[in-house]
Amino acid sequence: MLPTLYQWSIEHIKNVFEAKSEDECQVAIDETFSQGIEFMSNGKQLCRADLQKFVLSMVMASGFRLKVQWQNALEVPRDSSNRDGVVGGYYIISNVRKTSSSGVPVAGRFARHKFVNVV
Repeated sequence: MLPTLYQWSIEHIKNVFEAKSEDECQVAIDETFSQGIEFMSNGKQLCRADLQKFVLSMVMASGFRLKVQWQNALEVPRDSSNRDGVVGGYYIISNVRKTSSSGVPVAGRFARHKFVNVV
């Protein structure tokens, strides 16, 4: 039997953001996100290439030191095999580095709070 939707999400999101190299991150992105993903950031619809660029830049800017901590999630499987369903959750990505509008790194480390809904 497959892992639950929540277990799958924990593992794959961790693999994406806690990758230790650009190649490892790229593989994790490919294994986690569909080619037809509908991605929204700050209310703006983005394509998969935008998601890939967004994630890679965040992971690389951190020096491959991001940490993911899930706070909660709710899953609703549509069948007992866990191949289909819905999961919604909230996790925090820590050790994020920010850059100013001119591209200069801002001193300090930050956290990003992410709410996800996967259908």
